[in-house]
Amino acid sequence: MINQENVKRIKDIMFEKAKSAGFEAEILIHEEVSSSVSVKSQEIKELSNALLDKVGVRVIKGKNEGFASTESFDDESISNCIDDALAIAEVIERDIEMSLGELENYQDDMTFNEYVSDRFHQASTDDMRTKALKLEKEASSIDDRIFSVMATACSKGQSKETYLNSRGVEKSCASNSLDIYTYLGADNKVFKKTNYDVFSGHNMMDLDEKSFAKAIVDDAIALLDAKSIPSQKIPVLLSREQAPRFIGALTGALSAKAIDQKTALFGMCEGEQIASKIITIRDRPRLENHAAATPFDSEGYPTSDKVLIEKGVCKTILTDKYHAEKMKLPHTANGQRSPGSPVGIGAHLLSVDLGDKTFEELVNIYPKVFVVDDFGGSPSAVTGEFSGPAEGHLYENGKRKHALHDVAIAGNLKEVVKNIVALGNEYKPNYSGRIQCPYILVSQMDLSGTDSTDK
Repeated sequence: MINQENVKRIKDIMFEKAKSAGFEAEILIHEEVSSSVSVKSQEIKELSNALLDKVGVRVIKGKNEGFASTESFDDESISNCIDDALAIAEVIERDIEMSLGELENYQDDMTFNEYVSDRFHQASTDDMRTKALKLEKEASSIDDRIFSVMATACSKGQSKETYLNSRGVEKSCASNSLDIYTYLGADNKVFKKTNYDVFSGHNMMDLDEKSFAKAIVDDAIALLDAKSIPSQKIPVLLSREQAPRFIGALTGALSAKAIDQKTALFGMCEGEQIASKIITIRDRPRLENHAAATPFDSEGYPTSDKVLIEKGVCKTILTDKYHAEKMKLPHTANGQRSPGSPVGIGAHLLSVDLGDKTFEELVNIYPKVFVVDDFGGSPSAVTGEFSGPAEGHLYENGKRKHALHDVAIAGNLKEVVKNIVALGNEYKPNYSGRIQCPYILVSQMDLSGTDSTDK
């Protein structure tokens, strides 16, 4: 990790060079350290440690903008990095003049609790090895139809984001977390099916190896009675792991940059009904106890929780500073970039409001429901079209009939989000993804299958 003395040195070199050239500048520092233990057949397969530190600089003057990054932090590399950014600024010209914000725009009087725990540091390599071995042993012994536990691993990582600019703003945010997963295969002499799951948190002791392994094994075994069904229109229940593909594409259409470039699915849709009245989606960058939470965006501005879609109506267009000024929209502090890239726009941490239905109630709403646990496609952010292979389970009259294979689902995101009829009442526990969804029931999608049910 980069110590404060080096941060000051980097800042002094970059800001002095930018000032001499008549530019304002901002620095983004990403620091990440991780370690992992993977096991196979009750032996350690791999021990790894990784360190990733990266410094990026962005310079602006009038309509000109440049950016560059480096993973080397000696004086020469830092000096070359700012020189590269200044050189790029000579050839990149934006539509309007830009500048850093006034100091008061960066001030943050809202509370924020970093996702950091001392339990992270208490997890030694031996602890991670022991946990991984126990999990693999449990997964291997539950059912004879498990032909292999291909991978089991325990990893931990900590990261820190630091933002500085030439007007004197300095802020940082840190997080740390532990992830444990296993990936296994089941075989009944007809099919071979695989399954996996991931546990995320701070404390390994929160994971019960027996119940975690059993759930993964049971799901893999359940896929072994797979059949295909004829092509048809069918109600689809998107799992909590697959629904984010659709919600992410939906909210991606609310980017001011996409609207400005005329690639947004709905165009300028603020105030319009774009989805079912039962769905509300929020950007929650200050959500407690989540590794993706952040108190500031990549331009250093304070984040805030906001409603993007309320009862199906678009309430917020996401902006960075540039597009807020260009399009005369409210600035939502949703600038996103890596140290070496230009600023983009995106939600920080999406959350779909919970509904009131249990899983059992959801699969009983229609006589026939396809529960999609895996989907090999994603909706186009521009057209909304999607098509891809899908796997999951067919339910009839609320009861599971069999797994489905050799099928695909297709449609258009615009129709899917309007056809949402019910939402689950729980999020997936110990889930660290940036899009938090319950089960989502869609009244119909096109399913492509076969007329043969003996496969």
